[in-house]
Amino acid sequence: MFFFRELIRLCSGLRQTLNPRRAQQTFAGKAQMEATWTNTVPRRLVLPEVGPVVTRDAVAARKVAVSTRSAARKAPETAPAPKATAPASHRFVQIGAFTDPARAKAVAQKLANAGLPARMGKITRKGQRLTLVMAGPFGTQKALETGLGRVRGMGYVQAVLRK
Repeated sequence: MFFFRELIRLCSGLRQTLNPRRAQQTFAGKAQMEATWTNTVPRRLVLPEVGPVVTRDAVAARKVAVSTRSAARKAPETAPAPKATAPASHRFVQIGAFTDPARAKAVAQKLANAGLPARMGKITRKGQRLTLVMAGPFGTQKALETGLGRVRGMGYVQAVLRK
């Protein structure tokens, strides 16, 4: 009997020391984690592509061709001025307003898994509580149009732009 009382005391003390928000995540954090780690068990680190490995032997084995003619000198080319990016006319792509919060969360999760920044918000319209799901914010018009195209490509053809 003493063992069970001690076990219960230890478990209640452990519950107080654990982070109560340990299971909560943001959509952006989840997308970042999935870009860094695989979905296999055990998870493995996804390494970025760094290109071929170059060793001293590989460089020495490569034959170098040297030209004996000198090339005519060209005037140095000036780089064209970078185009100014137009600010976005809107900041978000609204996917929908859902009466079921679980459905809204599933849609937002699908957006996050596709690598889009997902946002959820709550509004009340005509006495009914709705959950908005939006992708964004987007900083440039090109990013906004790309985001809208990706959302519509995922099957959400009713998606609209929203400030």
